[in-house]
Amino acid sequence: MNFESNNPCPLEPPGTIAVVGGGIVGIEAALYGRYLGYNVHVFQSGKIGQSMLDRGDEPLPMLPDRSFSPLAAAALSAQAENRPQALPTTCRDWAQSILLPLCEGDLLVDHIHCDHRVVAIQQVPVEWDDEDAADPDFDPENIPADFQLIFEEDSIEPFRAESILLATRSIEPIRFGFPLPADYLFNLRDVALTKLPGHGSDAEVEFVQCLRRITEVYANLGERADLDLYRPRRL
Repeated sequence: MNFESNNPCPLEPPGTIAVVGGGIVGIEAALYGRYLGYNVHVFQSGKIGQSMLDRGDEPLPMLPDRSFSPLAAAALSAQAENRPQALPTTCRDWAQSILLPLCEGDLLVDHIHCDHRVVAIQQVPVEWDDEDAADPDFDPENIPADFQLIFEEDSIEPFRAESILLATRSIEPIRFGFPLPADYLFNLRDVALTKLPGHGSDAEVEFVQCLRRITEVYANLGERADLDLYRPRRL
């Protein structure tokens, strides 16, 4: 299913972005957006890292130093006051030493929503105030609709966002109340699993490709030809 268009989708920080899926790809996408100044919220159907914790002492399906991004490493280092981080070797280690600490860090701690199963995504008109209407350049006809996430639990209020990043493998159960593809809707797992030089397992290749996808999406939102926060800075 084709979820997104090829149109430019400019969104300036602190625009609101909803990430559907709280696995490593979703958390990395949220961290990337938070570094850029976006108001990013992650919605996970269950508990963060539960599937990896359930796999316990199974070996990590990729090289330990490639199981998280440079941004994640920087966030973990800052949170641990620059103490060295032990690299994970098992699935449980990966959840306990990488994923969960990232969610508890300053950038994400108030932006993670567990037990929020998204069952539908709708488009809703943008709400504007008198200040917007007083702007001579304000044209509501040219403002794209917002998205509204609907959750399985009726007691959970719908969440409104300007852009949606789909980071879950189980997208099919979500009902879309608008035609697809759609502007500002991105599927982070829409990647080609082609072998990459120097990368071994399929899990590692997929993760690397998903990180590249994250950079592409935020470059689109930022109207930049290249916006790669993973690339080392040149002095």
